[in-house]
Amino acid sequence: MKLKNRLIFISHILLPCFMVYFLYFTVERYYIYPRTNIHSSKLIIKNHYIQKSIPSVVDFLVLGDSSGLYAINPTFFSEQSYSAANVGGTIFSSYNTLTSLSHIQITKGILLTQTFIREHYDEDIWSTLVPSRQIELKEILELLCMHEVTSCSLITKIKLTFNYYVSFFYLNSEATSQLSNFIRNINDLNLSNLTNWYHENIEKNHGHYASPVNKTLSDRNFKAPYVNFFSKKIPEIPKAEIEYLHKIAQFASQRKIKLYFVIAPLEKRTQGDEESKYQIDLNKILKLVAAEGYIIIDGNAFSDQLSKDDFIDFNHLNKRGADKFSRHLAKKIKQE
Repeated sequence: MKLKNRLIFISHILLPCFMVYFLYFTVERYYIYPRTNIHSSKLIIKNHYIQKSIPSVVDFLVLGDSSGLYAINPTFFSEQSYSAANVGGTIFSSYNTLTSLSHIQITKGILLTQTFIREHYDEDIWSTLVPSRQIELKEILELLCMHEVTSCSLITKIKLTFNYYVSFFYLNSEATSQLSNFIRNINDLNLSNLTNWYHENIEKNHGHYASPVNKTLSDRNFKAPYVNFFSKKIPEIPKAEIEYLHKIAQFASQRKIKLYFVIAPLEKRTQGDEESKYQIDLNKILKLVAAEGYIIIDGNAFSDQLSKDDFIDFNHLNKRGADKFSRHLAKKIKQE
């Protein structure tokens, strides 16, 4: 009898907890991450665009991370050029995107962008990709533990698996923070318009995100990417990134199309003339990129033609800056 009473008591505690969690999970899964989390909703919308809107014949295809998404407007190359670059993109995810588009014909070339910042291999995975269901555990293990999951220790694999399920079930601090932000902004009508507006923007620009020119940040937020990433050494990048650089090069070689590695411009005045630790490490990585047959185009050589008003923040161009750089890039490619 005592056991039965204890079970009833426990069930009275657990059932309400389960119901609260079920409601929390449902709100996070079906509303907050797809609709009101800006980073996540952009990622989901763009992935949907890539699979549904890129035509069967493309002149140039842009791949890579947000630096390419913001900086390169493919319509400056031709009316048949498109961008599949996305927020939080890696070389690994770019290759997966490329293989998912293997049914299309690319007639002229591929442009790949990548900044190799730590965020792509850490925060972006746990705070955006996993909770928005844009990456699976086996892909995380392949990216961070090399091909066929052979390079990680058992402890590392357990940690990655644990982090995956914590993020998957919205039990991390980032998810609860998103819920808090949602509650504070619940009366903000702009939240419901975000997805439609972003979709229309990338549709109009063939996958490129033309960020509004009038968007302004505080000086501290503008410089944040430089302080957090671009003034520091590049952490050791996953070995899988180098492997997939090679696979993208093979893809281009088999189809006899040109392959470019484009470094999007940084806001030079914030950085100054001194070569940062980041730039020194990037130059070492670029030697590996060049060895794979990529034609390297360094957008920082164009930075003098841009003003601070052409940037959203230190490493992302707004529409005006992207138009200037894309026009320059199109001319550069024609000269190659």
